[in-house]
Amino acid sequence: MIELEDTITANVGDIAEVDGHDIGSGETNIFILTNEPRAAFERFKQFLGTRDFMPSLKVAFRRIGDDEVTILYPSDLSTFEIA
Repeated sequence: MIELEDTITANVGDIAEVDGHDIGSGETNIFILTNEPRAAFERFKQFLGTRDFMPSLKVAFRRIGDDEVTILYPSDLSTFEIA
């Protein structure tokens, strides 16, 4: 987990900041602060490549103070919840 966070931090540049993580209920979450979620995810995809976790990866964002979540990946995902 820490290695992945460090990789994200080292490669995302100035458009995002890793804000922590949690692990439990069979999932791992990494929280990232950014004003450009789509651009940040595009950068992530470039350096994360096809690592083992990519088939189970889910990516979504919400604006601070907002309850609505926008799903970015996978495109056919209809609900997104953090356990």
